[in-house]
Amino acid sequence: MSTAELVFKNANVITVDDVLPKVSTVAISGNRIIVVGDFDEVKPFVGRRTRTVDCQRHTLVPGFIDAHCHIFGLIREKLSIDLSPVTVSSIEDIKFKVREWAHKESSSKWCIGTNYDEFRLTEKRHPTRWDIDEACTQYPVVLFHRSYHACVLNSRALEYIGINIETQEPPGGRIDRDIHTGEPNGILFNMLTVVTAKMPALSETELVKGVRLADLEYVSNGITSIHDATSTNDLKRWNFLQEQKVYGRLRSRIYMMLDIAALDRFQEQELVSGSGDEQLRLGAVKIMLNETASGIFPKSHELREYILKAHCAGYQLAIHTIEHGALAEVISALEYISRNFPKSGMRHRIEHCSECPPEFIERLRKLKVLIITQPGFLYHSGDRYMEMIPCERLDWLYRIKSFLKSGVIAGGSSDSPVTSVNPLIGIYAAVTRSTQKGQVVGFYERISPLEALTMYTRNGAYASHEENLKGTISPGKLADLVLLSDNPITTSSERLSEIKVEMTIIDGRVVWEN
Repeated sequence: MSTAELVFKNANVITVDDVLPKVSTVAISGNRIIVVGDFDEVKPFVGRRTRTVDCQRHTLVPGFIDAHCHIFGLIREKLSIDLSPVTVSSIEDIKFKVREWAHKESSSKWCIGTNYDEFRLTEKRHPTRWDIDEACTQYPVVLFHRSYHACVLNSRALEYIGINIETQEPPGGRIDRDIHTGEPNGILFNMLTVVTAKMPALSETELVKGVRLADLEYVSNGITSIHDATSTNDLKRWNFLQEQKVYGRLRSRIYMMLDIAALDRFQEQELVSGSGDEQLRLGAVKIMLNETASGIFPKSHELREYILKAHCAGYQLAIHTIEHGALAEVISALEYISRNFPKSGMRHRIEHCSECPPEFIERLRKLKVLIITQPGFLYHSGDRYMEMIPCERLDWLYRIKSFLKSGVIAGGSSDSPVTSVNPLIGIYAAVTRSTQKGQVVGFYERISPLEALTMYTRNGAYASHEENLKGTISPGKLADLVLLSDNPITTSSERLSEIKVEMTIIDGRVVWEN
């Protein structure tokens, strides 16, 4: 009989395991849960060296799984100027922040700002190159919108990137221009990879600092596993994450998606979805599908080719889909491969599925796809949606109840750094559907607190084919747990976002305590 190294007693344990009764004690040996029950059941496993934590009736839940986030975006954000609505409220504020940076930095640097939101600015518009030039012309400046689907460059940065009046728009991207002269005004849409590919790489010192800050953000919010959905992930990124794991800089478990353009290189290395170990595992092939004023990119035949290539090679798919027109294309393509190239147990994923008309829900169920959604967008962007999206489409946004009721599995995520990594904000939004101003988006899509907690635990594990390893507090599973200040099942829905993480446990070790 194993002796427990760590025991949590006097806890309100929410196991998210349908077959386990309500319990108060959890025992851990090594990196596994060995006993779940009351203290009398666990007592025989307690030895002289067992650390016992009295939870004082606080709530123990499975470690949170963020099923769609961006590690490298968060690293970059941690090293950038914060332009979120908390710190700026106008373009003048943004200019002040850029001037402040320029007075401190050396000429070898780029000025990078993140998280501006034109909807929350006094001017109700994006800043332009000419606005930013007023603050800084001697250094390249790039400001990323909170969605990361738009950015603003000053004139120096545009010149460095190679964008001018003669530059043609890349497929799926858009260069905003002065309506009178045709000159680029510095605002770029869906051109993130074009910009970042020509920016200087972070130094080793900057990378290590950014990784440590990102790691702290994850563990302090109780996130024990992350699904990195960066669309440009390649073998270099895979090797980088392996190195961070070796040095213990990223403690949360990682499921890394890969760019469809990098698929051949991973195949050459005989790396497929599921390759790796409990700390770092290769995930789905990421395919970006964007709908712009000029149409949907990639085109239908290209999308089908990408999907077919990855599917037939045995890789899980993760398809970025926001608009309902793009969703229609994805469903049609998946129905085609389901009819002609059936494979069981693939668990293909649709990332976001932001707009879903009711007639698509049954088709999604038949395809057995997973929806990886971000309820936090309702809180952070809901007021914008209420103002800008036609009333008849508001009920389509970030559906959850309709999916669960029809048998479609939905996993919860943050899409950080686009929104806060805090899963309790996502749980709050899934339960209340409330915006920052208290408006309600899609009342009938509300779900229960337990259903919301399940999205961020058990369903996240299922989305990465790891439900036998984690996602519930069950004997034999990995000892990834979070101690919360309050019980999310019984706390009033209005206070769910106020619940605090008190302790985070990964691999049977306490990695963070408040």
